[in-house]
Amino acid sequence: MRGAKQRRYNDRITLRTDTVHGTCWLDETEARLNAIAPGWHFLATYLIAYIDRPLLIVPCISDDALSPKEALHRRGRGFVLALSAKNEAGTGYHGPWQGTADAFLVHALAQVMLVCQGLDDETPFTGARSHWRSPTDFLAVTLTNIFRSEADPAAILRGSASDDDFVPLPGDPATFHTDHRDLFLRVLRRREHVFWHLAQAHYAAFNPFKDIVMNLSPHELCRSNKQTRYPGPLARAA
Repeated sequence: MRGAKQRRYNDRITLRTDTVHGTCWLDETEARLNAIAPGWHFLATYLIAYIDRPLLIVPCISDDALSPKEALHRRGRGFVLALSAKNEAGTGYHGPWQGTADAFLVHALAQVMLVCQGLDDETPFTGARSHWRSPTDFLAVTLTNIFRSEADPAAILRGSASDDDFVPLPGDPATFHTDHRDLFLRVLRRREHVFWHLAQAHYAAFNPFKDIVMNLSPHELCRSNKQTRYPGPLARAA
């Protein structure tokens, strides 16, 4: 970028702008990251903390709203996230973030975190789960829903990974963990510490990670290769 200026958000996330967007873009994007991470937005704090690869956030050349798939790209072992003006304003689209700029950013961070923690799986779903596309999209939308329920307990949650149409979460959210138990247990088996930290988002009205804990069998709770099943402290990333 000609005349590019950049700012480190933490030791993994870097913000970069150009002369067209100016340093104001850096200030606004940093403020948005700060707004979603600290305090009672517990989930976003852990998403940021579990991103252990370089993430570069830049302004998008196009002013059109992007989907997370269009905005997020891999670069080497890291990622580049391009934010358009409409993504930042939260207008002009109906993706999993449901028209809110913070939820769009959380959804993108969730996609990055899943890759960093080895929880990404792009195997296409078929049959009854085809509306989620893949386990990665299922988990990313679920994490976005948890975040939205933290911010607004009465929020209508998303029930698909479609970037074109908004489909409300069907049925009773309280039974969501039962219907998708195998997908949440996959997180527990692969990254137990991530599972337990996500389950600690107690302020979220919707949190299937927390709900499934109440229904785990002793065998599922106790893993032979772990000395403890409870997570230790995790420092803030920012």
